[in-house]
Amino acid sequence: MNDENETLDYEAYTAREIERLETVLDGLQELFKSQADPRVSDAILKAQTKLDAYRGFEGAPRMRTPEDEGKDWLETVAAAYSF
Repeated sequence: MNDENETLDYEAYTAREIERLETVLDGLQELFKSQADPRVSDAILKAQTKLDAYRGFEGAPRMRTPEDEGKDWLETVAAAYSF
């Protein structure tokens, strides 16, 4: 990791945290597919909230209407959140 003399700029830290949270979120989503546990869904929501805070409004997934996507509602939500 970093020693005491090394500094990490905000952009590098943010990029590293976004990558880490995306990895955590992917793992939680896979776990939720195999076991639909309320604790896992709570962890997914917390990880997504933290990830959204790092990405900001512009980086958040965009929701589209099913008519725009040509998909049913569940597929639209799943695509927006990479389920």
